[in-house]
Amino acid sequence: MEAEEYARALADLPSNRRTSPRHALEGDASILLVDHGSSICCNILDLSLGGCQLRTCDRFPAGVNVLVEVSFKVHGIVLRFRGTVQWKAGECLFGIRFAEMTSRRREELAEVLREVEAENAAKAEKLAAQMQGSGEPAVEYCWDEDD
Repeated sequence: MEAEEYARALADLPSNRRTSPRHALEGDASILLVDHGSSICCNILDLSLGGCQLRTCDRFPAGVNVLVEVSFKVHGIVLRFRGTVQWKAGECLFGIRFAEMTSRRREELAEVLREVEAENAAKAEKLAAQMQGSGEPAVEYCWDEDD
């Protein structure tokens, strides 16, 4: 499943009560385990004002509530935030909740998110136009009688 589809699916779950919307994002990232001083390469899957979702290729060794510093690049801008591991799903997927940040830093992140949102909307419109031009439905559902 593509990162964008995965982020949309997570956002649609009733149990997902986020204060800030997630924005699908794909790219390289690194996470520093502050207390251990070790850095791990990973991929960023989505980003919000409150945190991000990351995936490692190998097992992520830290547990929940561990202090971390995550860094990644969006549109050529390197961003770095402190936070804590908020949740883990399996061995490689986890979420980071960003620590309190200055209003200037928060506005910088908000501006980047507006750009990501606009880029994702343009991609969605392009895909919809391609699907419409091909004569195929953009979304197709198949329901069993028992569902």
